[in-house]
Amino acid sequence: MIDVQSVACTATFMMEGALAVEQKHRRYGIDGRSTHDLYTVWDNGGVELHLELCQYAELAEKICQFVMSDEEYSFPGVFDYEVSEPFGSWFAEQLFMHGAAPAIRDATERLLRDIAFFFTQYKDEKEFAAGILFCKLKGQFNV
Repeated sequence: MIDVQSVACTATFMMEGALAVEQKHRRYGIDGRSTHDLYTVWDNGGVELHLELCQYAELAEKICQFVMSDEEYSFPGVFDYEVSEPFGSWFAEQLFMHGAAPAIRDATERLLRDIAFFFTQYKDEKEFAAGILFCKLKGQFNV
């Protein structure tokens, strides 16, 4: 069962990462109002931007549950600092670079890869271990 608090926390850190990226892209008009920020580039409503990230927070929780069902893995660090926040930053960079959210498939693959590296970061031959876990996750989550 998905823990709603974990999803909310993950979504919060994803948004934190997105807002950190926004600071370097934000521009202001002569009246001092923001003319180029995360919400104006998104242009689909503020709540909808948060909901877009929430779908990935929920997916991240499902992926973690799947990985943790294998006794080989445990949390090697702080997931939201090491995965959620960087994912939000990547999402915002894609938004600023392309003027639209990344394709669901691209974002899902990015999240799977980041989670695979997170859970294998202290394993011997970690790149190989991450690659194996990534392939396993792609198969499980149909990417």
